[in-house]
Amino acid sequence: MIRFRLPALLVGLLATLVAVPGQAKELRLDPSGGWTLNYANDSCRLLREFGVGDEKVTLILDQFQPWTPPSLSLMGQPLTQLDSRTVLLTAKFGPGLPEAKAAPATVGLIGPDKVPIVFGQVRDLLNREIKADETLAKPGTPLPTPEQEAAIASVLISSGSLHIGLQTGPLAAPMKAMRQCLHDLVRDWGFDPDQQDALSRHASPIGNPSNWLTSADYPRRSLEAGASALINFRLMVGATGVPTGCHIQQATISTDLIRVTCNLLMRRARFKPALDGQGKASPSFYTNSVKWVTFK
Repeated sequence: MIRFRLPALLVGLLATLVAVPGQAKELRLDPSGGWTLNYANDSCRLLREFGVGDEKVTLILDQFQPWTPPSLSLMGQPLTQLDSRTVLLTAKFGPGLPEAKAAPATVGLIGPDKVPIVFGQVRDLLNREIKADETLAKPGTPLPTPEQEAAIASVLISSGSLHIGLQTGPLAAPMKAMRQCLHDLVRDWGFDPDQQDALSRHASPIGNPSNWLTSADYPRRSLEAGASALINFRLMVGATGVPTGCHIQQATISTDLIRVTCNLLMRRARFKPALDGQGKASPSFYTNSVKWVTFK
């Protein structure tokens, strides 16, 4: 496995794909390279390429904190079959696991070559239904065990007539490396990772996070330009439950929307603070994402 640290980069410019006519087919792709682990400033990313030539697909697993599942994205020419900006995407890990439910994903283009990309939501490796801001490490749904990760050897991606089977091989080793990356991230954010793992309660929103940002907050210049953005953010949450800092973990290119996102979150987001093992309020952090979309 290759490991390297990257600066925090904007990942691309969202745009609508144009569908390429043709008969749908199911691709079954073997790896064409090893796993790569990217240490970004505020997230960890696992990548692996599958297939070759026009059938090549890159699987991307992004994780923004230790207690939520990774977000799954795909990049490659076979995705030109998707002809909508937002699609329902199913990612079924296996073999021998329950069926996975479809969830919304954002379709776009990335880089100067305008390679098709699908930005997915969080995907539990055991195909359980997990909300984007739901934590796994505490009471409720537990994290997958290394033994369970070792038993996963493939993932089937489906959306409409598009079906792509990726033969990932056992996921225990790459996910172990991902956990080490996340451990290092939490330390870099100024926390003791072991103390954060021992929290009896994570920082939890007061009220519905969807009310923190609304369509009425769309910056006029961005709206008139038809600018869209997908933004993953991290809020530092003090022991009083009030945010003390906002950090962009990953975002598509839109400076105005990034600035507005952090400004409004700092003003509006409030939390029940995290609690340590003795039930005492403790500084911690909260991660989530926001999608700004205009169909102008």
